[in-house]
Order: sequence, then structure tokens, then C-alpha cells
Amino acid sequence: MNNVGNVLNSINVAATLLEDQIRQSRSSDLNRLASLPGDHDKDIETFLAKDPQGKLVPVFVSKLAERLTAEQTKAMKELGTMRHNLEHLKNIVATQQSPR
Repeated sequence: MNNVGNVLNSINVAATLLEDQIRQSRSSDLNRLASLPGDHDKDIETFLAKDPQGKLVPVFVSKLAERLTAEQTKAMKELGTMRHNLEHLKNIVATQQSPR
């Protein structure tokens, strides 16, 4: 039964890490980026080419893409850990339930 507790604890830790990652995600920055054209829809070309804030958009997009890719990589790693631990738990339960 100790194995079950250890595996459940590992699953809980991975779930907590995923929850924290989602809570701290930079995906909300996409909303800020998406609102820019609406704020400057009549002069988007001028905004991107001449406005100091508009000139930062390509750099912002690049850095945001890097951050989101890193977030996704970390989340996929945690999900892989959870999937592995769930499979391990399934095997433990199946072994304990099998006739001896």
C-alpha cells in the first residue's frame, strides 16, 4: 500500500506544478497583443513602423513565443510524469487485485 501512497503523492505534486504553471502563464499577454490592432486599426502600418510602442511588437511576439513554448514544454513534461505514475498506479492496483 506504501507504493500507492508514493505514486499518488507524485501525481499530486505534478498536478500542483501544472496548476502553478497555468496560473503564472504568459498566455494572458496574447490578449494585450490582440487588442493592439483594435486600438490602432485605422493606422496599424504607421503604428508598427513609427510608434515607439508599435516598433516593440515584433520583439514582444518573439519573446512571448519563446515563453509560451517553454511553458508548453514544462507542462508536457509534467503530464508525461503524471501519465507514467498513473500507469504505475494502475499496475499496482491490478497486481493487488489479481488472485494469488
